[in-house]
Amino acid sequence: MNIERRTIRQAESAGGRLSGYAAVFNSASRPLPSARGDFVETIAPGAFNRSLRESPVWAYYGHDDSWPLARTPDSLKLREDDIGLAFEMELPDTTYGRDVRELLSAGVLDGSMSFGFRTKADTWERHHGVLHRTLNDVDLVEISIVQVPAYAAPHAALRQAPDLATSRRRLAIRLRAAGESAY
Repeated sequence: MNIERRTIRQAESAGGRLSGYAAVFNSASRPLPSARGDFVETIAPGAFNRSLRESPVWAYYGHDDSWPLARTPDSLKLREDDIGLAFEMELPDTTYGRDVRELLSAGVLDGSMSFGFRTKADTWERHHGVLHRTLNDVDLVEISIVQVPAYAAPHAALRQAPDLATSRRRLAIRLRAAGESAY
C-alpha cells in the first residue's frame, strides 16, 4: 500500500525545540489529484488515535527518510487534542537538525508541516459538485517539515520555551482569517 502525504502549516521553533501541529482536524486541503478526479480532504477527529498507540512515527525533512530528525517515543512527542495532531520534538545536534534549525530561523522554511500515512478508513462524498474525502482512521508513518503545504492551516516553529497554547492561539487566528474553524 502506498504512503500518502499531506502538508500543513503549523509548527514553531527557536533554539532546538520544534512544536506545533502536523495536522488540523476539519480543515479542508487544497484540491488534491486522484484517479477519481480532484478532491478536497479533511481529517476527522480521532483519525490518528489508534495509530499513535500502535506504531512508531518518524519526523523527517521533506518526507525524506535520509533526513531523520526525531522518532516516537523518545525524541518526538505526538498526541491528538481538540485541534489536531500536536507534536513536539527536539531537533538533533546533527547536520540535518542544524540545517533545519537554520532554514527555519532564516525564514527559508516557513514552518509548513506534512504527514505521511496509509488509509485504514475514509469516506467519499460529493458536496456542491466537489468530491470530498474524510480521513477517519490512518496508519501514521511520519511527519515532515516541508516547503509546499497541501493544507493551509498548520505550521511549525522553533521556540526557546515551547508553548503549545501559543501555537493553538496562532492557529485559531490563522484559521479565522481563512474563514475556517479550529474546532
